[in-house]
Amino acid sequence: MNYMKRAKEEYTTAINGLEALHKYQAEHQSIKVIFMDVAMPVKDGITATKEIRQFEREASLPRVRIAVLTCFSSAEYQKNAFTAGADLFLIKPVRMKALKPILEMDPEVVVPR
Repeated sequence: MNYMKRAKEEYTTAINGLEALHKYQAEHQSIKVIFMDVAMPVKDGITATKEIRQFEREASLPRVRIAVLTCFSSAEYQKNAFTAGADLFLIKPVRMKALKPILEMDPEVVVPR
């Protein structure tokens, strides 16, 4: 959040995956990227990502860029994230200046894995 403030980027936060899904459903027009933590209460980030992609398909919306963040570096977590619809898989800690290029990416461009 500090990086977003310094970069003068507008942002919203969610305390769990269910809240992240609901905020995206309500405000999708103004959201260009989602940084989704895998380990969130109520609804985990992988499930929330999957449900965001389902919402986009059902509403015929363009894809929002979803970057999944986790401290787990296993191939299984990465596979689950990409299967759910994540565009990027980032292992924490993430350097804040690494976020700038992600914010500037076109969500319609598929990132090679």
